[in-house]
Amino acid sequence: MKFDGRMLALGGAVIAASLLAGATDADARGRRGRRNAHFKSQPAPARSRTPALGADGAADSSGAGPVAGSALEGSFRQEVIDGGALLAMGPGRALLLNSYRGLSLVDTSDPSAPRVLASVAVDGTGQRMFLGTDEVAVLSVEWDESGAHTLVTSVAIGTSSLTVAGTVTVDGWLTDAVREGDDLLLVSGGGWYGPMMYADMAGAGPANGMTEPKRRRQPARRSHLGRAKSANGGVAPDMMIPWYGGDATSHVARVRIAADGAPSLLGTIDVKGSLLAHALRATDAVLAVQDWNWDPRMMGGNDPSDSTVWTPPVVSLLRVADGANGAPVAGATLDLTGVSGVSALDRDGDTLRAVEWTEAGQSLATFDLSGGAIAAEDSLTLGDWPYAFAFSGGAFVYGTTEWTHEDLPKDPVFDPDGVADAFGGMSNTTKRTSPEVVTGPDSTLHVVDLRDPSSLVNGGTLSLGSGWIGGITPAPGGVVTAMYGYDETGSSTTIARIDSSDPAAPAIAGSLTNDGYLSPGPVLGDLLLLNGGETDESGSFLPTTQLVDLANGGLVKGGAFDSPSWTSDVARDGNLLGLAAYDRLTLVDVTNVAAPAVRGELRLLVNVSGFAALDATTGAALTTDYLGGDVEIRTVSLPSADALTPLDVLKVGTGDAQMYAAAPYLYVVATDWRTGRSTVHVVDASDPSNLVARGSLDLASYPGQVFLKGEALLLLREAYTLFETNDAGKTKSSSDAFGRCPKSWLRDEFTAVLDVVDLSDPDRPTAAERLRMRWDFAGQALLAGDSLYVPSYVDVTEADDEWQQYAYQIREIDVSDPLDPRANAAAEVPGTLVAATGDAHRVLTADYAWDEATGRTTSTLHLVDLSLGWRERVLASRELSGYPETVTASGGFVHVTTQDWGGIVSSAGGVAGNDVTATAQLLTFDLAGASLSLTSEIDRERGAWAGQVAGGCLFLRTWGWTGALDVYSLVSPAAPRFVASQDVAGVAGDVTVVGGRGYVPAGLYGVASFDLAK
Repeated sequence: MKFDGRMLALGGAVIAASLLAGATDADARGRRGRRNAHFKSQPAPARSRTPALGADGAADSSGAGPVAGSALEGSFRQEVIDGGALLAMGPGRALLLNSYRGLSLVDTSDPSAPRVLASVAVDGTGQRMFLGTDEVAVLSVEWDESGAHTLVTSVAIGTSSLTVAGTVTVDGWLTDAVREGDDLLLVSGGGWYGPMMYADMAGAGPANGMTEPKRRRQPARRSHLGRAKSANGGVAPDMMIPWYGGDATSHVARVRIAADGAPSLLGTIDVKGSLLAHALRATDAVLAVQDWNWDPRMMGGNDPSDSTVWTPPVVSLLRVADGANGAPVAGATLDLTGVSGVSALDRDGDTLRAVEWTEAGQSLATFDLSGGAIAAEDSLTLGDWPYAFAFSGGAFVYGTTEWTHEDLPKDPVFDPDGVADAFGGMSNTTKRTSPEVVTGPDSTLHVVDLRDPSSLVNGGTLSLGSGWIGGITPAPGGVVTAMYGYDETGSSTTIARIDSSDPAAPAIAGSLTNDGYLSPGPVLGDLLLLNGGETDESGSFLPTTQLVDLANGGLVKGGAFDSPSWTSDVARDGNLLGLAAYDRLTLVDVTNVAAPAVRGELRLLVNVSGFAALDATTGAALTTDYLGGDVEIRTVSLPSADALTPLDVLKVGTGDAQMYAAAPYLYVVATDWRTGRSTVHVVDASDPSNLVARGSLDLASYPGQVFLKGEALLLLREAYTLFETNDAGKTKSSSDAFGRCPKSWLRDEFTAVLDVVDLSDPDRPTAAERLRMRWDFAGQALLAGDSLYVPSYVDVTEADDEWQQYAYQIREIDVSDPLDPRANAAAEVPGTLVAATGDAHRVLTADYAWDEATGRTTSTLHLVDLSLGWRERVLASRELSGYPETVTASGGFVHVTTQDWGGIVSSAGGVAGNDVTATAQLLTFDLAGASLSLTSEIDRERGAWAGQVAGGCLFLRTWGWTGALDVYSLVSPAAPRFVASQDVAGVAGDVTVVGGRGYVPAGLYGVASFDLAK
């Protein structure tokens, strides 16, 4: 609910409110002096509006009820939430691991027409792929109640097939891995992050000599660490776990891929402490680990400076070797004295190079690994803090950026009184006597000679000029640097190739400057990729890839090409470049680096945000692209409903969109990212293989809610969205086919309009009618039969009220003739609008009460007839235990899912929230006779957040990692019968039932479908 400054307060009475058409001043003020002439209830919980899907009041009897055992078919089921992709390429083939489709084998022998040969689902979120001879090891991560895990899944690769050979699991979140032959060495770990902090929050005295800060009174709360009594009877100080510390444990595991492709875990060792850096080989690895040496007494209130309890963290190097049976074993260790952290490790043969943090700043150190031990060789303190660095052969290259701070003399003209001096701030500990200006930045490249590991030597430096260093990438014979600059003309990026083969004399081998910001990507042979992009006139961002030729030790700017999506991984097979994105694979011919040519593209998924059946064999999917902004209609064959292989595609706009169907016409309401305005588009789908754009209507703003009724679209629009503010801060009304709104409409924040679009002529949709009203747009308006119900509320607070009081109201709008809607008087109701029954004038509302003493939430469901007087309109009421999460009315019955969190009272008073066990139910009430008599009561394992009736079934959307649809048969609508639960990823829209199947738009998972007729 949106109340802005009029927030509900616990303990006061919340009065139900309403929507007033043609709002008057009296409406806005409420009716003073009539305290008893309003419905009263206690304040509603924060989630006070319950969307009611299936509020059309009519049960759809088409199609039989589902039976047990029906399963979700179509898109892959994966527990992934990111949008990345991994890619590997070989002659004529590519392996693509996509977060939503799984692992796919792609035929690239014809780059202009790549095609998927096979796909398999892979659990978890993909992190790495390691190719073998005829199999690939996919590394992914997942979470469960016990924490993070790393999965190694081996997949056999056939000519046109993929087969999962097995999976093994390693504890911890994957940090890195390496493969040699059939062996993989994995490092995973966990730990807490954040600075070490102490504060005596209980007032028992400051800890460690710190002054206790003054603080406002706050409700009691529990620390995630709990509280323990100290030796002196006080309470232990609150503590945040240290940075890279705590009781963290890292893991090193070795996995072997057998001849039959099945993976096996040879062994795992646990390493106490947090992993800082690593240098891996499959048979030998070195880890830099930080261990904080926790002592449990630290949690009991002892002085943290006590050396018997607190010791500084220890940073160590640990060598992991290959045991006799292949299992990893812990080898030599070396504690690094005076080192507080390690930024990176690099291995060159038997020499280990480390970038360390010390009290003196960052330093570079070398270690000899030629024996079984780890022997320190040399160390060199670096100069200024490295903004970026890289190891390149026998050189360590790092960049620094400096900003120059200068004091200016007093300005006798513009600052005669020395105001700038007085407010000039501080320079170190001394107050400045003149204003300061900052110039720069200027960047320098530094090289350290690593060719003799026992004697590190500072090499030469190289001025990179004005700008700040943004990255250093290793390249043959040296590195490639990225420098960023900004001036009055805009931003720019300078890419330079540095020859560091002679560490004493680094030199620029080539450079280029480009407008805008470019991010260095991978180096693939003699090719460097730079990623950038720009926003087009529609407001969509267009990614661009710039090629740079590194052949023969130079740096030459090549051609560029547009990338339809963000690139998350790149691979190369000869002169064929592959760019993998969350939704597609793009193949580019780079034979001529100066003129790269996009050969072909393979779409892996589209974002399906809506679906409608045109007939028993054809459907229409509404797809939106959150990067490029395209809004498309894709017609599909049923039952596959595969939006990746459409019958036809028609782009109708950009931005957000909604689709409404009245076959053969589709109506799409979409935004224009360029202007923020909206448009109604009419699409003729008479021939699903040849979609035709018909008429359109410009709107000043995207509607809050849209309803299709007959040959009309009903648009609910908040008044403030019909105005715009210019650069000078002046507000003026926007113009569209419905005209302009008077500025006076903004005086009431709930002023809204109902705009009616006449669709009778598909080539000329027109503005037919506008009604002004009040709408609490935090609540859902509902269309049922010939009535549109619109909720709002008014403030009825009186002078002697302790809390603000509100009255909820509902206005019923007669849309029997949708081109000429008629608004009835607003009616006060007890509680918020949750459903419409389908019978004229009758709605369902719910109000809520929270008992502070018991901690229980109770609610009351009301059946209300808006056509009756104030005293008679509540026809029946039914008390519910807990909160009604969904209320779905259909066929003379209402189905209510409730969630009850209990509210157990602790011995000390108040609610013991951690001891509460939630219970859920599905309740069915009879709407006939105005009795709300209970006809069915079913216990559920979980709550629900949306309900809908379609195809003779009740569908309940439930919570979960991916989400699900719980399906109940309504063969007997008074007694729903649970049939099956269908996993559906994403925040899907309504269920469409046709031909005995259910179809659900499932976002990036396409159109999910399941059989209801088995």
